[in-house]
Amino acid sequence: MDRDDTIGFLTTQIAIMSQLSESYTQNPRTKEKYLYRPIFYRVNKAVGNFINSTDLQNRVIIIPGLRGVGKTTVLWQIYEKFSKNATMIYLSCHHLNNYGIDLMDALRTYENKFLGVPLELFNGKLVLLIDEAHAQKNWAAIIKDVYDRSKNVFVIISGSVALAFNTTTDLARRSVTEWLFPVSFMEYNLLNSQGTGSFIYPPKNTASDIQNALFFSDAKGAAVHIDNISKVLTAQYFSKIPSITINLENYMLSGGFPFLIGEKDNAAIYEKLIDILNRIIKEDMPLFSPLGKLTLSKTMPILLFLASNRSGGVSIASISRNFGISEASVFNLLNALEKAGVIFSIKPYGSAKNMANSAWKYYFSSPTLQASLLWSIGKLNRSSETMGPLLETAVADTLYRKNILSSHKVNGLFFDYRKGGADFIVKTPLGSIAVECGWGEKETSQVKKTMREISAYMGINVCNSVDRENMDNILSIKKELFLMM
Repeated sequence: MDRDDTIGFLTTQIAIMSQLSESYTQNPRTKEKYLYRPIFYRVNKAVGNFINSTDLQNRVIIIPGLRGVGKTTVLWQIYEKFSKNATMIYLSCHHLNNYGIDLMDALRTYENKFLGVPLELFNGKLVLLIDEAHAQKNWAAIIKDVYDRSKNVFVIISGSVALAFNTTTDLARRSVTEWLFPVSFMEYNLLNSQGTGSFIYPPKNTASDIQNALFFSDAKGAAVHIDNISKVLTAQYFSKIPSITINLENYMLSGGFPFLIGEKDNAAIYEKLIDILNRIIKEDMPLFSPLGKLTLSKTMPILLFLASNRSGGVSIASISRNFGISEASVFNLLNALEKAGVIFSIKPYGSAKNMANSAWKYYFSSPTLQASLLWSIGKLNRSSETMGPLLETAVADTLYRKNILSSHKVNGLFFDYRKGGADFIVKTPLGSIAVECGWGEKETSQVKKTMREISAYMGINVCNSVDRENMDNILSIKKELFLMM
C-alpha cells in the first residue's frame, strides 16, 4: 500500500476510535460496561505512572493470551481511561496485514503525518496500543526501536501466547509481561453476577491465602488454614451463590471466556468457540510453525482426540500413527497450538530421559474449550464421567497459571507417568506435592503411590470434601475451594 493509502487508513482509524472503544468495552445486549479484570488495574497503574512522569523506564507491557480472553477489551478500557490525558492510537496487526500495511510503515506515517514531529521531539505523552502483534514477524524489533527513541512513548502489545516465547532479549529487559488467561472460577462468579444488583466479591487475599496454605505449610498446618479459609468463604462468599455445584458446572461448561458470560444458549457458545478455533488454525498457527495443508487439516481431528482422551499422557509417536502424519509434523502442530494458547503441555516427573521417553500430557487452556469440542461430536453431558475430566482440566489450568505467575510458590508442574499415579506433581519451596482430583469423593491410593515414589511431603485430593484429620499427610479439599486459588 502506498503512503496516501496508509494515511487514509490511519485517518479513518483515528476517527472511529471512540466508537470502537464503546463497542469493545460494553455488553452489546445490555449496554452495561464490562467489569475490569485484575490485569486492568496493573496496566492502569503502569500507564498512570508514565503519564504522571513518575516512571519513564517501564514503558512496555506485553499481554500474551488466547483469542477471545479479552486482550482487545483491556486495550480499549485503557484507551477510555487515558484518552483525555495522552495521545493514543490503536493498531491491529491483523488489520494492517489485511490492508497490506507494515507496522513500521504505519508508525512512521503516524509520526510524520499526525504527530508532526519526530518521536525524539514529541513533548506530550504517547500511548501505542498494538493488538495481535504476533501477526507482525518483526514486532519486537519495531517496539524496541520506538522505546529507544523517546521516553515519552508507552507501548502496550497484545497477541497470542507466542509473544511470551518470541520476545527478543533486548526487549525482554525493557518490558513487563502481563499474562491474560481464560476466566478463572473466581472471575466467573464476579462477572456472572453483573446485572444481578449485587456483585459477588471474595474476601480480600483469598487466592493468595489458599496458595500459602497449600504450598507453604505441611499437611497438618495446611488442614488448619484451609479449614479456616473454608469457613470464611462459606459464610461470606459461597452463601451468596444459589448452588455452588451448579455454578461450578456452568463455569466449566460455558464460563471460560468473558465475552460469552451471560449467554444462555450453550449451543451458541460452543459454535462461537469452534469458530475461534478454526480462525486460530487458519490464521494464527501458520505464523508459528512450518505447517503444510495436510498437517493443518489434521488439527481439528487431533484437538477432538485430545478433548476425548482419558488415558493420560499422549506420545507424539502415537498421534503420528493414528493420524498419518510425520512425528515432526505432529511436534510442529502441537507447538503451534501451544503458542496460540489453545493447549499447554505437562511433562512427566523425573529425569531428562523420562521426559524424552514418556508420553506428555496436554491440557486445554480452559475446560470450556474442551467442552465445546466434546459438544461438537455429541459427547458432552453433565455426568461424572464427563465432568471429572473437565475438572482435571480446570485443576491443571489453575496449577499452570500459578507455575507461570507465582514461581516463588509453585516452581515446577509435572505428572506421574507411572500407572496408577497421581494426576499432578507440584514442586514448591518445601518439596513436592502429589495432587489428585475427582468429581465426587476420591480415594487416596493414587496420591499415596506417588508420594512414596517421589518422597512427597504432602498429598492433596481435590474432591467433594474437606478432610480435617489429614491422615497420612494427605489433605482433601473441596474442588470449588481449590479453584478459588
